[in-house]
Amino acid sequence: MKFSYGAARFCAFAALLSLAEFVLADTLLITNVNLWDGTSDEFEPGMNVLIEDEVFEKISATDIVAPGAQVVDGEGMYLMPGFIDLHTHFMLHDGPPGWRKLDSAAHGALAAYDMKQQLEQGFTTTRGAGSDSRSLGALVKMGKIVGPRHLSSGPWIGPTGGHGDFGFIHDAPDDMDYMEKAQQSFVVDGRAEVLEATRSVLRGGATQIKLMLGGGLSSEFDPLWVNEFTLDEIKAAVEIAEDYTTYAMAHVYTDAGVNRAIDGGVKVIEHGFLSGEKTFKRMAKEGVAWSFQAFAAVGPVCEPEKIGFWNADQKKKALEICVGAKKSAAAARKAGVLIGLGGDLFGPVGMPSINENMVVPVTKFGFTEIETLKMATSNAAQIVEMAGEMNPYKAHKLGVIQTGAWGDAVLLDGNPMEDITRVRPEHILMVVKGGVIYKDAMN
Repeated sequence: MKFSYGAARFCAFAALLSLAEFVLADTLLITNVNLWDGTSDEFEPGMNVLIEDEVFEKISATDIVAPGAQVVDGEGMYLMPGFIDLHTHFMLHDGPPGWRKLDSAAHGALAAYDMKQQLEQGFTTTRGAGSDSRSLGALVKMGKIVGPRHLSSGPWIGPTGGHGDFGFIHDAPDDMDYMEKAQQSFVVDGRAEVLEATRSVLRGGATQIKLMLGGGLSSEFDPLWVNEFTLDEIKAAVEIAEDYTTYAMAHVYTDAGVNRAIDGGVKVIEHGFLSGEKTFKRMAKEGVAWSFQAFAAVGPVCEPEKIGFWNADQKKKALEICVGAKKSAAAARKAGVLIGLGGDLFGPVGMPSINENMVVPVTKFGFTEIETLKMATSNAAQIVEMAGEMNPYKAHKLGVIQTGAWGDAVLLDGNPMEDITRVRPEHILMVVKGGVIYKDAMN
């Protein structure tokens, strides 16, 4: 077996982040807003919203009487569901090379800082896409640290030489780099090892699993076109995920890789930027969703010289992705695939740009504002909720402003259906998660 179960759990001291700076109240009443519920096609003016015990209790065009509630006058601004990011890497603050510089406790502290920042940028729910954020998600849910609701995939699972293998080129088969030793990545081969790794990831609190099934950009050993994991290995992981009532998501780019993933039972494709119309039509027909890393496909990959830790081969792969992404996005849109947005941005370079993931589908890929807003809210929520019984937030709906849904919302200073740039952090006046105000620029 190539991975250790003895690595200590990380980031406990991140609990020192205090909740005291945020406004805590049992009941929050937001009045006089233009309201978008996450599913309709326009904002509804003159609305009032009551959040009680973490959920939307009442939504009305008439005045709501709520004695003792904290009242916020929305002043005619624009209220919409909190944003959802389907592809986060909180434990990769400085990228994979950073794991050779700091221990896992330090990475946990940096991750807690990034989670707080992403929440304040309007993201009330996130899904981990590899590197082990299981304890971070648990700490947020317990109220020990500040951050979005987080559904972690735990360590990604991939084969020797695959996208999750960040060892050195001359490592022996059983050598482990520090990322593996700290259980941030499981590098496994063969059905038996895949079964054990998948069971370990889910036992440790993952809500879904992340498989590395194709070549990668930030890894050194695998060209984009290579297929990773055999069909039998994929099926082994999916069998265990399905036994837990959850699903597998897959890192993969090409038509061949995506189709092998679907053959194996994978339900969500990450990236897929070298895939075409036939593949996306199959995804739509078989209910396989697409996690669309929009900004990552037009930002760093189109300017690879700015990424200092990529080598010449990685920069070449980045340009392939830059060219292929627009074709794939058009094919997915035409096919009617369920699309949600995932940032794949992290650390001090990527974190400030995460909101651009909602801007570039409109400005670069031809999606409408309403399509994009749904991808960032109710569509993404459908993907999050595929976790079934493993979903720690299954008691209420996510990604919508509806009676009985989780009380998560952002207040914007303009209409994003008319100007999508209003989702940028500087236009966010208030961030509410579960009825708690985590950002307040109104006062």
